[in-house]
Amino acid sequence: SLMERVKQIGIITKDGMTMMPIIANLGGECWKTKQAKENKEQGLLWEGITALSLLLAGANILVLRHPETLKLIKETIGK
Repeated sequence: SLMERVKQIGIITKDGMTMMPIIANLGGECWKTKQAKENKEQGLLWEGITALSLLLAGANILVLRHPETLKLIKETIGK
Protein backbone atom coordinates (compact mmCIF):
# COMPACT_ATOMS: atom_id res chain seq x y z
CA SER A 1 0.00 0.00 0.00
CA LEU A 2 0.99 3.61 -0.32
CA MET A 3 1.17 3.98 3.46
CA GLU A 4 3.67 1.13 3.69
CA ARG A 5 5.79 2.59 0.89
CA VAL A 6 5.94 5.98 2.61
CA LYS A 7 7.04 4.30 5.85
CA GLN A 8 9.72 2.27 4.06
CA ILE A 9 11.07 5.34 2.27
CA GLY A 10 11.18 7.20 5.58
CA ILE A 11 13.22 4.43 7.19
CA ILE A 12 15.62 4.14 4.25
CA THR A 13 16.21 7.89 3.87
CA LYS A 14 15.89 8.64 7.62
CA ASP A 15 13.51 11.48 6.75
CA GLY A 16 11.73 12.65 9.89
CA MET A 17 8.60 13.83 8.08
CA THR A 18 7.91 10.47 6.44
CA MET A 19 8.70 8.57 9.64
CA MET A 20 5.82 10.24 11.49
CA PRO A 21 2.91 8.03 12.60
CA ILE A 22 0.03 7.85 10.15
CA ILE A 23 -3.25 9.04 11.67
CA ALA A 24 -6.48 7.82 10.08
CA ASN A 25 -9.38 10.09 11.01
CA LEU A 26 -12.12 7.79 9.77
CA GLY A 27 -14.91 8.14 12.33
CA GLY A 28 -16.56 11.22 10.93
CA GLU A 29 -16.26 10.08 7.33
CA CYS A 30 -17.80 6.67 8.00
CA TRP A 31 -20.82 8.05 9.79
CA LYS A 32 -21.55 10.51 6.95
CA THR A 33 -22.44 7.66 4.60
CA LYS A 34 -26.02 6.79 3.76
CA GLN A 35 -25.61 3.22 4.99
CA ALA A 36 -24.37 4.27 8.42
CA LYS A 37 -27.12 6.84 8.89
CA GLU A 38 -29.88 4.35 8.10
CA ASN A 39 -28.86 1.56 10.49
CA LYS A 40 -26.67 1.80 13.62
CA GLU A 41 -25.45 -1.80 13.37
CA GLN A 42 -24.45 -1.32 9.75
CA GLY A 43 -22.69 1.91 10.71
CA LEU A 44 -20.69 0.11 13.39
CA LEU A 45 -19.63 -2.56 10.93
CA TRP A 46 -18.82 0.07 8.30
CA GLU A 47 -16.55 1.93 10.71
CA GLY A 48 -15.00 -1.32 11.98
CA ILE A 49 -14.19 -2.71 8.55
CA THR A 50 -12.75 0.62 7.46
CA ALA A 51 -10.61 0.76 10.61
CA LEU A 52 -9.27 -2.76 10.10
CA SER A 53 -8.51 -2.02 6.45
CA LEU A 54 -6.55 1.09 7.38
CA LEU A 55 -4.65 -0.80 10.10
CA LEU A 56 -3.69 -3.47 7.58
CA ALA A 57 -2.63 -0.78 5.11
CA GLY A 58 -0.23 0.72 7.66
CA ALA A 59 -2.08 3.29 9.77
CA ASN A 60 -0.67 3.76 13.28
CA ILE A 61 -3.45 5.74 14.96
CA LEU A 62 -7.19 5.43 14.35
CA VAL A 63 -9.71 8.13 15.23
CA LEU A 64 -13.06 6.41 15.76
CA ARG A 65 -16.41 7.93 16.58
CA HIS A 66 -18.33 5.11 18.26
CA PRO A 67 -17.14 3.26 21.41
CA GLU A 68 -18.72 0.00 20.21
CA THR A 69 -16.44 0.09 17.18
CA LEU A 70 -13.44 0.35 19.50
CA LYS A 71 -14.60 -2.79 21.34
CA LEU A 72 -15.02 -4.60 18.01
CA ILE A 73 -11.52 -3.60 16.86
CA LYS A 74 -9.94 -4.63 20.17
CA GLU A 75 -11.65 -8.03 20.02
CA THR A 76 -10.56 -8.59 16.43
CA ILE A 77 -6.94 -7.60 17.05
CA GLY A 78 -6.81 -9.73 20.19
CA LYS A 79 -7.74 -12.91 18.33
